[in-house]
Amino acid sequence: MAQLDFKLVFASMFIFISLWGLVFAADELECILLALCNQIMGIIPSLAFLLVTVAAVAYAGGQLFDAQTRARAQQWAISCIIGAIIGAVILIIVPAFLGALIKMSAGPGLSISCSETGMCTEALIDAEISVGSSP
Repeated sequence: MAQLDFKLVFASMFIFISLWGLVFAADELECILLALCNQIMGIIPSLAFLLVTVAAVAYAGGQLFDAQTRARAQQWAISCIIGAIIGAVILIIVPAFLGALIKMSAGPGLSISCSETGMCTEALIDAEISVGSSP
């Protein structure tokens, strides 16, 4: 009998629970994608700040020990910094990616952008759609 991988089970449960609210956010895909964007914009900056803080503590703490522990602490710090950088890249890409999904679902003329407060908003783009020939 195969043994369950509890890390995978808990990760799946966490993702399911965190995305469960999106199912009931609205009936339309645009509202769900905006809610997802707002959740990402709210969670990732905090996690990136936490990763940078953990990196600083790990690096400083590693300096107090021998060379092997110092090298391991530097590797942990670099991994945390890389995680924070990946989080920043995700913050840059998410509005564009979800905006493309909203355009596909709602048709041309809609775009998603982030306001000054970090909230994702849906904007109507002035697009002229011409059908047939114009005089």
